[in-house]
Amino acid sequence: MITDPRALRDEWVPAEVRHRNAERNQLSTALTPVAADSPSRLT
Repeated sequence: MITDPRALRDEWVPAEVRHRNAERNQLSTALTPVAADSPSRLT
């Protein structure tokens, strides 16, 4: 159930994404070389 109507707005970004720590960490690891402008370690 959506308890916060702001969640239905296109421009709304939640402050916290619950239960996604593993996915967030994987993305962070994958994107670190891009941010550092170096080759990826995930080949």
